[in-house]
Amino acid sequence: MRVQSTINAPFEQLLEEHPSLKEQIEKDFLNVYKKGEVRERNLSTKTIHQRFMRNCIKLGIGLNQYPLNTQTKAYKSVERYLKSLSNKHFVAVAARSGEESKMLAKNTGANFTEFQTQTPIRPYEKVEFDGHKIDVALSVKYTTPAGDEIVDTLNRIWILSIIDVATRCILGYHLCLNKEYSSDDVLMCIRNAIKPWKPKELTIPNLKYSESSGFPSYLVHEAAYGIWDEWIGYTYLPIWVEPENRNYKRGTGVI
Repeated sequence: MRVQSTINAPFEQLLEEHPSLKEQIEKDFLNVYKKGEVRERNLSTKTIHQRFMRNCIKLGIGLNQYPLNTQTKAYKSVERYLKSLSNKHFVAVAARSGEESKMLAKNTGANFTEFQTQTPIRPYEKVEFDGHKIDVALSVKYTTPAGDEIVDTLNRIWILSIIDVATRCILGYHLCLNKEYSSDDVLMCIRNAIKPWKPKELTIPNLKYSESSGFPSYLVHEAAYGIWDEWIGYTYLPIWVEPENRNYKRGTGVI
């Protein structure tokens, strides 16, 4: 069974026309280097994209051509391509986090590619985890227990979510106000997806929930504290969490 592509057509066409771009992206991400080449391990998505941009310029792609004529310079397409590589090369991607993670991946995810292609047919059979970044400038004002009024400035918000693959329902979410989310934030998101949701007390005048709103754990009694069979990490945690925020011991893409 073929996995539906999440890469946009212009980006796919670009890689077909310039195989060296595809080769460099995969080399940087999977740490596949030829003998004698300088090895640079665990490059971030930002660094891989910067190299991608430089290679585009070297190939003679003009500023009025894709991807240089787009606002993000195909950053999202590169990011999605890396995620697709993560799904296809589970063990190789796990090796980015060290030999311990590589051996763990071999023992737990040998059939990960086959596992990825199986289409779920019932709720809670398989879930996805994903993190959505919002770059925004805002301030939050709050009062401390001592009575002091504090104003904090935020530059980024992460919305982490657990999604049921069969129904596409969001089972739970977690907001992270830090620059990058950590393994603790992921665990909070998982907890929120399992623990029954309750409507929040809305303080904005005239703001209220619609009659049919709510998460499955609230609307469907049998879904309270429901546990899924399989987990797909769009983000293999040790890879997508930036190194300075890796306060984990080990992790896998399948639970």
